[in-house]
Amino acid sequence: MILDHLYTAFNFRNRQESDITLENIETKFNKKFYYQPNSSGLCCFVSGWGENLAHTKKIRALFWKKGYSFAEYQLPLEILSANHQRTLEFFKTIRDIIKKDIFEHSVRNQFSRIELMGVSLGAVMACLVANNNNLINKLYLLVPGNSLAESLWLGIRTQNLKKEFEKQGINLEQLENYWHDLAPQNNLNFPQSQICLVLSQADGIIPFSCGQKLVESMQQTGLRPEVKINRFFGHYGTMAAIYLFPNRFLELVNLPG
Repeated sequence: MILDHLYTAFNFRNRQESDITLENIETKFNKKFYYQPNSSGLCCFVSGWGENLAHTKKIRALFWKKGYSFAEYQLPLEILSANHQRTLEFFKTIRDIIKKDIFEHSVRNQFSRIELMGVSLGAVMACLVANNNNLINKLYLLVPGNSLAESLWLGIRTQNLKKEFEKQGINLEQLENYWHDLAPQNNLNFPQSQICLVLSQADGIIPFSCGQKLVESMQQTGLRPEVKINRFFGHYGTMAAIYLFPNRFLELVNLPG
């Protein structure tokens, strides 16, 4: 939790948005595809909010050793703002880009297995991409929440956005309504997928209670997610541990297959 507060303070002071807009995102969206000849599987990774894709190096190497190709997507800072309609459009536009990529990769390279990994805010996107998508065989959600609106409202990194919404006269209930279609708990139609979640009990960015609610929503729809709980590190500590020691953390959820 302490690291979550420190990172939030540092990040807020050093926040640098790019020049990405809804009009140019098709050409400026940061995504990469690493094809391994004769690979039978593909892992698609969706980053946290504005996160550097350099963090994926060891995860990519781990999948590479398993004979997988690797695609990665960086969610820009602009995707989440105090403009609720713009946020909705950003999410849906990027969702469509990723879904199209996955379909094209699966056809072109004849992958027999596709696994999707979303971290933090990327878990919201991962659920959007996996929902009603029979191509996804396994879904990893790392430090996720049940609702984008609730996570923003309660998380320490997004308190500035909460205040902006309050200035507009928007409360949590209204924001939940605006972003109903973005909430992971409302995008759980993936019966073909294995589901693995890693939660942080000391999470200050996406509170542990939000992750628990997501698990409960999954169970209520008949899904049986595999859930691992980190009881020692907060949000960013859990992410860092996964990035630095993917063998240790991701073997907990039987990576891959």
